[in-house]
Amino acid sequence: VCLAAMFLFVQSSFAQYYSTDFATSIANVTKSAPSISISRNPNLRIQTTAVGAGYENIEVSFSSLDISSNPIVKVSVKTSASFDLRIDLVDQSGSSTNATPVVKKVTSANYTEFQFDFTGKFQQSWPSTVAVNPAKIVKAVLLFNAGGSSFTGEVNINSFRIGNPNLGSNSAIKFSINQVGYDFYGSKKALCSSCQVGQVFDILNNTNQKVYSGTVSEGSAVTGWGSTVWNTIDFSDFQNNGTFKIESDGKQSNAFKVQENALFALTSNGPITFFNGMRSMDNADYNLSFNGSRSDKVNVYGGWWDANGDPGKHMSHLSFANHFNPQQIPLVVWSLLESQKVSDFGNNSTAVDSEINWGVDYLIRNVDPLGYLYLAIFDDWGNDVASREICEWGQAGGNDSQRSANYKAAMREGAGMAIAALAKASKDGYPNNTVALAKAELLYSHLKSQGTGYATKNLEYCNDHKENIIDIYCGLLASVELFKATSKTVYKTDAIAYANRLLALQGANGEMYSDENTRNRPFYHAADEGLPIVVLSKLLTIDNSLKTPIKAFANSWLNWFNTITYEVGNPFDYVRQYNKASVNGTLQTAKKAFFLPHSNETDYWWQGENARLASMTTALLTANKIVDSTFLYGNNNASKLSVSQLDWILGKNPLNVCMMFGYGSNTYPTYVNGVGNKKMNQQGGICNGITSDTLNE
Repeated sequence: VCLAAMFLFVQSSFAQYYSTDFATSIANVTKSAPSISISRNPNLRIQTTAVGAGYENIEVSFSSLDISSNPIVKVSVKTSASFDLRIDLVDQSGSSTNATPVVKKVTSANYTEFQFDFTGKFQQSWPSTVAVNPAKIVKAVLLFNAGGSSFTGEVNINSFRIGNPNLGSNSAIKFSINQVGYDFYGSKKALCSSCQVGQVFDILNNTNQKVYSGTVSEGSAVTGWGSTVWNTIDFSDFQNNGTFKIESDGKQSNAFKVQENALFALTSNGPITFFNGMRSMDNADYNLSFNGSRSDKVNVYGGWWDANGDPGKHMSHLSFANHFNPQQIPLVVWSLLESQKVSDFGNNSTAVDSEINWGVDYLIRNVDPLGYLYLAIFDDWGNDVASREICEWGQAGGNDSQRSANYKAAMREGAGMAIAALAKASKDGYPNNTVALAKAELLYSHLKSQGTGYATKNLEYCNDHKENIIDIYCGLLASVELFKATSKTVYKTDAIAYANRLLALQGANGEMYSDENTRNRPFYHAADEGLPIVVLSKLLTIDNSLKTPIKAFANSWLNWFNTITYEVGNPFDYVRQYNKASVNGTLQTAKKAFFLPHSNETDYWWQGENARLASMTTALLTANKIVDSTFLYGNNNASKLSVSQLDWILGKNPLNVCMMFGYGSNTYPTYVNGVGNKKMNQQGGICNGITSDTLNE
């Protein structure tokens, strides 16, 4: 899962929409003259010197689009100096809409969205008069002061969209389904955007025989997502194994499977294949230097790339924002160990072991002899390989190329999860188990030791020198796994103390808060939002003294998310969040929402939240098990809400896209970056996902 940059690129197989923020690649952007330079910072940056009179331009290319039904281009742009922006569209034959130019004046130093309407303007007048085909548009040409005075300045574009994301050339497609599979015993729910309540639907097998029938039940639209009403097709009591389709009113859905333990059986090999393909094998990492005054070099070979096309390696990032740290490489290791413990990977077990050992080896190399963990390795996404170094990456204000020498990781910056992973590996089959445990204990004791100017090293390493909920749940998991590995009472004592701090961060309604002192900032997270519940459940495996308050905590947490999820029209059962935007460092009024606020402590970072949704699936099931030890996954409301998050990732969403690469009937396009030796999409990888509109949350 790419966590390093926004991934708002959506182009369906129906090819009526293209959108990019250029944050992951500008490989499809070309320039027409030396007076123009283009780069990424983190979006598209264009620097010009005296362009205009010669029709200098940049070109954005994409796969052929049919924009006949919505001939609109939207561009979000800011500039250092006023200029006229003209856009021409080019079809597959090379004909351009230059007969009637569409021009907008750009003046603002802040991002402003402009809409270019090409209705009735698909004509070329030069070099010949010819019609332009709106059903086969392959390029947009952006011209600066075309034919007018020269223009010198810097232009930044953070959103480029053409066409309509809600239209498809096949009007018969009206079902929204999990495109991979439904569990035999579990909730099975699809949505239909054009079915009427009471309309009959049938389930057809792979020979088109009718094997089940039902009627469409009432759904709803989603406020802010357009006027489409999504009615419900519920076939949860259908229990047959095989491959099936939904048919209603003569129209059919794409195929999906039904089988016992379907998602694990059908997809568990995918993540293993993905991480194996994302292994970092850069020989420079055998002898890597540090940002800042430290002059020696160390061996930090191994680990996994941060994202497709990004050979950086992170224990965590976004540390400057304090409340957004995701758990990255160490969480992969711990999750693989945990998954291996509770699941039977069968013939894939050897591959899982190999990936675990690869990750543990990397964590061991990153624990310094003095006891701290190296936070990150960065080289401007592979664009400046010679600058590859150990550092802290990313700064406020959107300058995510900036680095610092603050490379000693706090609990929330990957160190807590690394301790947990190393300790767990030491008792779960890692060959060099004594080294793994020694590194875990060294790292833990170092973070607990006296800091320079602060009570602990952990407080010293935190960017704001204050512990928050992420330090607490990562510290809790670290101490639990250390106790399991060593049976030392000190770790259980610490675990109970961490748990009490975590329990105290719950509000009266079940909501969570990030800060201990003011309890002013709600806890919301694009990746790890379910971890507090998961780590509390792990405490119960070593100690029951807090069983009653943890059970009450889990029950209140469940009630809270059920309340905010269903207090609005929500046919997708998408679990909502409680957040506060941050504008110029000031927290705004709390709100309940589907997606992250665009204005937050990072100053720029928001993205699709598939990682959060999967985390919440785990937490929802775990919380139900805490509340009721007899709870089993199946055809019940609690299970429906939990699995609906995975259904969304696997295709049951408004864009009808399966976001696990290589799976489903309509996945997203292959990521391509032409700079350096970049990796393309790996089988089983999951893109960041769907988020709110650039200018309208």
